[in-house]
Amino acid sequence: MPTPLIKPTFLPCPWAANGDKNVIPESGADLGYASWAMGWGVINQTDLAAGGIPPYRTDFNGALFALSSHLMWLQSGGMYEWAATLDYPARALIWASDGKLYLSLQPSGPGTEAGPQNPTAEGSADYWRQLDTSGKRQENRYELCEFYSFRHPTLRPGFQPAQGGVLQNAAEQYPEAWAYLQTAEGQKLCKTEVDWQAMSTATWYTLADGTKVGWEGIGGVPYYVQDLNTGSLRLPDLRGMYAEAAGFDSLDAGGVHGDGMRRLQGALAYTRSTGGNQTTGLLYWGDTTNKVVASQDGDGAQNIYFDSSRVAPTAAKTQPRAWGALACVYLGQPAS
Repeated sequence: MPTPLIKPTFLPCPWAANGDKNVIPESGADLGYASWAMGWGVINQTDLAAGGIPPYRTDFNGALFALSSHLMWLQSGGMYEWAATLDYPARALIWASDGKLYLSLQPSGPGTEAGPQNPTAEGSADYWRQLDTSGKRQENRYELCEFYSFRHPTLRPGFQPAQGGVLQNAAEQYPEAWAYLQTAEGQKLCKTEVDWQAMSTATWYTLADGTKVGWEGIGGVPYYVQDLNTGSLRLPDLRGMYAEAAGFDSLDAGGVHGDGMRRLQGALAYTRSTGGNQTTGLLYWGDTTNKVVASQDGDGAQNIYFDSSRVAPTAAKTQPRAWGALACVYLGQPAS
């Protein structure tokens, strides 16, 4: 039967807070004194008549003071800062030098195969995951500078609409995103202003009459532009676009393509006999006849109509099934 948990009484202060006590060394204590590595020695249990030395009261006070000081810290909700001298198991929680809270993903430290892994150092993502100050796993909620779509129309804190706008004070307002976009990983999400504008106005199709079909400044650019001189940030423009899993039809992550539809074709079989004119697909004969130049078999002609709605659903634009979403980018919590 499991032992029931009992809520302990809070400690009023560390043991011997106002008493005399020794500072217990890690090792190398004088004869008869305690150390953290050895505790008390054999001489402390040797009979006094045989030259033994009793444990010192000030050692008891010193050891209990150190231990109860940690308990006082923990009962007050305190947490510890990362130290290169300590080993950390998976799921450990620490504060780093950047003032952020981190969760350990796997063991690290001088006594582990991985060695010390500073949470703020480049390449530490395999060992530490940053948490927000509320204790919630920030990366499990929102990835910095990633794209999100929301059903609710109200813009959430830390988000900006992905509509190609420019944040003039982004460097100060969103310092986390600003710093991230300058890293090697963040640069994968960025373009120059020239390239951004070229994508925004790119065309992808030419109609039979020579008309160009393109973005025309709306959508088509899943990238940021970071201006290091002014501190401004141009946001991605996702208007009118749908996310598609990359890896098919030469579409890579971050790539774009315009709308299009499968080619619609039909055929007309014409025979100069009653009931001999057959149509298939999206071609069909109309009911109207018009007067034309007479021939030996009679006067008249029949309209041929083209209508893709006969073979597929149609709308004002080519579109998959969809629901309206507020497309945003996450830039981190604004600086206070």
